[in-house]
Amino acid sequence: MERLIDRPTVIAGAGAGRAMALRLPAEGARAVASDASGEGLAETASLAAGDRLTIVGVDVAASMAAYAAGRGGVASFAHSIAQQHGR
Repeated sequence: MERLIDRPTVIAGAGAGRAMALRLPAEGARAVASDASGEGLAETASLAAGDRLTIVGVDVAASMAAYAAGRGGVASFAHSIAQQHGR
């Protein structure tokens, strides 16, 4: 999956989305994984290898809604993440 090398990705719900949070970086993507549950997130972090996965304890749905309300929508939120984490 060369198409993922150094591509920024965001995984919300990294406790339940653990497989994706671990697989995308293994395929070369740079990923930011978030989860509102510290327990699920800690377990995902303990399984991650390398430096391609950044773990963030945050409720993305609430954060995205707040950001979108103040800054112009979901596209703006995604652009902000891309600016901070790679592309």
